[in-house]
Amino acid sequence: MNAHSQKTQCKLPTPQKSGFREKERQAIDVARALISCFLRSYLVSAGFNAHGMQNLGFIYAMEPGLRIIYSDREKLIEARDRYIAHYNTHPFWTPLLLGIFLRAEKNIHAGVLPVQALLAMKDTASYTLSAIGDSVFTGTLLPFWAFAASCLLVSGHHVWAFIFSALLFALLQAFRLYTFVLGLRTGITALMRVRQMRLIDWGQRIKLANAVLLALLLRLIAPAGIGPEIFYSVCAMLCIAAWCVARKNIPRLALAGILLGIWSVGSLI
Repeated sequence: MNAHSQKTQCKLPTPQKSGFREKERQAIDVARALISCFLRSYLVSAGFNAHGMQNLGFIYAMEPGLRIIYSDREKLIEARDRYIAHYNTHPFWTPLLLGIFLRAEKNIHAGVLPVQALLAMKDTASYTLSAIGDSVFTGTLLPFWAFAASCLLVSGHHVWAFIFSALLFALLQAFRLYTFVLGLRTGITALMRVRQMRLIDWGQRIKLANAVLLALLLRLIAPAGIGPEIFYSVCAMLCIAAWCVARKNIPRLALAGILLGIWSVGSLI
C-alpha cells in the first residue's frame, strides 16, 4: 500500500463522526424551526379575516415546526388542515398554544396521541385563554401601564416613564418566550401550570391598583382651584367603584349610571 492510499484512508470520516454530525445538523434545523415559529407568532394577526380570524397567521407560525415533524407531504397537508378552519385567541397566548400544538403534532406523528384528542381540546384551549388574555392583559395590564406611565410623565419623570415602559415590555416578551418553551416541553399539561399562576386573581388586584393610579393622575392634572375635599371625595368614589366591580362583579355600565344619577341629583340640589 503506497503512501497516497494511506493518506486517503486517513481522510475518510468514521461512522461515529458522521452520525454525530448528522444529529448535530438535525438539532440545528430543529432549533432554527422553533425560533422561526416563535418569531412568526408576532404576526399571527397579520392575516386576520372574518371567516377563520387568526387561522392564516397561526398556520404561518406553525409551518416551520410542521415541516420538521412531517417529511411526508400528504401528512404535512393533513396537519395544516387541522388548523385552517378557525383559530382565535389573545396574541400573548399564541406562543403557548404554538408550543402545545407542536408537541401534540409530534406525539401524533409518533402514534402516541390520536388526532381526535387534539381536535377536542384545540378550540376549548384557545377560547379559554382568549378570555383570560382579554381580562388580564388588555383589561388590566394595559391600563396599569397607561396610568403609571402617565403619572410619571405628568410629574416630570420622563426617564423613569421610559424605563418603566421598557421593563414592562421586556417582561411581557419574556413571558411569551417562557410559555412557548413550557408548551413545547410539557404539552397540554402546560395549561395546568397556567391555572396555577392564578392570573385572574392577580388581575383583580391590579385593577384595584389601577383605581389608585387613576386617582393619583387626577390629582396631578387637577386644576389649582379644586379643594382637597372634592378631590378626596372623587378618589373615594373611584376606589369604591373599583371594589364593587372587582369584588362584587357589579356591571360597569350599571355602576356608571348610579354614579351619574348621584352626580345629577347633587348638581340640582
